[in-house]
Amino acid sequence: MAEVEATFGAGRKEKVAVVAVPILTMEKVIEHLQEAWIEDYLTQVRPIRPNQGAAARLLACLPQKVGSCLPFASHPLPTALTEEVKRVMAASLAPLDNDCNLHLGMLRTVYRQLTGSRVDPPRYGGHWEEIGFQGTDPATDLRGVGLLGLVQATYLTTTPELIPFARSALALARNPDQEFPFLVLSINVSRIALHALRDGLLNRLVVEEESAWATVNTFYAAVLHHVVTRWRREHLTITSSGYVLQEAEKTARSSPASLVRGFERGLASDFTVQSKQTAREQVERDSKEL
Repeated sequence: MAEVEATFGAGRKEKVAVVAVPILTMEKVIEHLQEAWIEDYLTQVRPIRPNQGAAARLLACLPQKVGSCLPFASHPLPTALTEEVKRVMAASLAPLDNDCNLHLGMLRTVYRQLTGSRVDPPRYGGHWEEIGFQGTDPATDLRGVGLLGLVQATYLTTTPELIPFARSALALARNPDQEFPFLVLSINVSRIALHALRDGLLNRLVVEEESAWATVNTFYAAVLHHVVTRWRREHLTITSSGYVLQEAEKTARSSPASLVRGFERGLASDFTVQSKQTAREQVERDSKEL
């Protein structure tokens, strides 16, 4: 078996065997989230919140046809989409399972896709800090949003249209003048996306996309893009992270559709078609079963 020299945390280098385990695709991840194991977490999902606050009071005073046209209106979902929203929320309650090959496969996929590594990283170690976890065990950071945080990081790093952005964002996060923990930021953005979905703010987009998973993942990527773009443009540092996340959440919740459209324009203008095609070819190659 061939060997390569790999670096895992603190500059520690060692010879390791080339592990050709295919990276995961979102198709396999979503299939896993449809399986029976998640039923225990579905029973723990709280009822989906209706719109609350001043916007809800205003909508209550308007005819239904008028109110449904407003950008902050919460649109009722068909039963199938309501169930899919609950499944997204259930994923946020499920922890990383060390006995599940697919869960560990997502971790390995995110690491390899961001770093370009040809080998699967060890389950524990300082190498996880290279991609922006806070310590040697990513499960510690994932506790706030559960498996959802890992699902969305996998989406970010295996969707060809997003891979150039993801790697550019990690490069910014590693810049000594502006460094920040990239995967920790990603997990915080997953929390923003989860709360927006839970509060019905993404219902119109869910109906348009006919998919809760597609909607919440795109919204997550749009919020992350908003934060990273501002971080880069304003030369921000870690001391600004709290304020920037608060502003991003407020902006995202007030106009989710506009945020997503701006994100799509940004991807089109900031990254070349060739870079996305190269990413597509890489994902197709590295996800093939042996």
